[in-house]
Amino acid sequence: MEARRLSEEGVSRFRNYLSESMTDGSIVPPWDLLEADDFTANISDAPDLDQEFDFENNKLTAANYLVEQFAHLSNEITTAHDGLWSWLGLFYLDQVYPIESRGNQSEGYRYSFQPDYQEVNHQTYYRHILYTPFQLVRNHGGTIGKALLAGSLTQPGGVVEEIASRQEFISNPSILSLVDSLYLGNSAPPYRVKTGASPGGRNRRPGDVRRLAEVLLQFDLTFDFYDMSAGEMLALLPNEFDRWQTN
Repeated sequence: MEARRLSEEGVSRFRNYLSESMTDGSIVPPWDLLEADDFTANISDAPDLDQEFDFENNKLTAANYLVEQFAHLSNEITTAHDGLWSWLGLFYLDQVYPIESRGNQSEGYRYSFQPDYQEVNHQTYYRHILYTPFQLVRNHGGTIGKALLAGSLTQPGGVVEEIASRQEFISNPSILSLVDSLYLGNSAPPYRVKTGASPGGRNRRPGDVRRLAEVLLQFDLTFDFYDMSAGEMLALLPNEFDRWQTN
């Protein structure tokens, strides 16, 4: 199907469905919105997407496919808050929000892109399941940010939460490289993060990714990270991070 974008009313209807599906998983998704002229609009030179392409519940697989399909379109189009990512969330809903997960109080902004026709909420926009992996691969070629691409598509994980939630982190290649050097468990896909790198509730280890975010925010008051390499940042870190360089 040729990619389109949901209108403001289309996004609203999709969000209404998501809200209802969180308590009643039997509700049928509004598939008719995908091509309805009243609720969608064309995208110039839009790619034809394969709804059956299997993302394998893997962030990197999904990102690579979408980056390839949208490669001929400008960043301006693929970052616009005008209904594209909500349309993609609906188009691939069975993969990003599997039937067995519906009715379990998930968060709608993981599937409908929160900034679409709204003021950007910086606490939620990066949580869209497809948007953040796409931007990582499109902007950085898949060579850095691998720790954020680890794990399953439907469970983004704590590394994404701590790093992608801060624009000054996710847009900085040196910080993404630093995160990879500390927490990436293997260099070849499918990627995984080291055990304990992603904080889970009260079970935290010294030097985990949440601690890294805290330390970098403190250092940001003194250092310009855009002028530093990952190695230079690494040299600044307290001793608690030493174990992550070898584990």
